[in-house]
Amino acid sequence: MSVNGFFKAALCTLGATFLQAVPSPVKSVPHPHHRKASKVITVTKKDHDSTVRLQNGGMLAVRLEWSPGTGNSWTVASSDGDYLQVQGEPKSEPNKHPKPGAPEMMVFHFKALKAGSTTLQMVLKRPFGKDTEPADHFSIKVAIEAK
Repeated sequence: MSVNGFFKAALCTLGATFLQAVPSPVKSVPHPHHRKASKVITVTKKDHDSTVRLQNGGMLAVRLEWSPGTGNSWTVASSDGDYLQVQGEPKSEPNKHPKPGAPEMMVFHFKALKAGSTTLQMVLKRPFGKDTEPADHFSIKVAIEAK
């Protein structure tokens, strides 16, 4: 065997050993039909004073516009925790066409806990301005249906 042939064989052996030792970056993902479906109902400011229907265990996403530079932010003013449970902290989604002062979307997620109905009320105000009137408000009725 020539020196070049020896090195080629050694490199092939090392490469095969290396490939076996390195974990594959491919993750096993279940087939889409085998995943548990989770339907999310999304509401926005245009749905103010309306009624939304959810299945028990379903998710509600509330997307409201806000301008971070004003000091105002959306907060839950009233919600019955027996029926709707806030899921984590609200997320802010930047404007698709960012400009200084451009509004963003604040997104809240809620999970329906049991059948019945409740009203979700939210206000846009400065968290440090306890005695100030809200700059805006949002309210929807949520009817939760048994599965």
